[in-house]
Amino acid sequence: MRFFLGMILILTTSCTEIFKTEIDIADCSNSDTECSYSESIQPIFTLHCTVCHNSTSPDGGLSLESYNDLIIGNVIDVADSLNSKLIHRITGENSSIMPPPPRDRLGASKIHMISKWIQAGAINN
Repeated sequence: MRFFLGMILILTTSCTEIFKTEIDIADCSNSDTECSYSESIQPIFTLHCTVCHNSTSPDGGLSLESYNDLIIGNVIDVADSLNSKLIHRITGENSSIMPPPPRDRLGASKIHMISKWIQAGAINN
């Protein structure tokens, strides 16, 4: 019995990383901080978008699982975030807002980070 309880304890503590639901997003909203695709932008997409926009079943033909998928999706206008389809969708400007209710919308700081990253050239860094 003691062995069984010990195994449960080991499995419970060692598997917490596997089932981790929290996603770390590096805040690059500060004007002095460069936005990294891998540390700031992709985690936003993973948290808010890839439930629907993934490579297995890309809603609207768009996957946001990787940088290449994003570029192929043709939803960003590099160095002109204001004319990017992605910005229009996440702000709800000129179209329905993404992600759609009841999913959590992106806050102003996340939208700002995505816009800032696009303005800086949408680099895969």
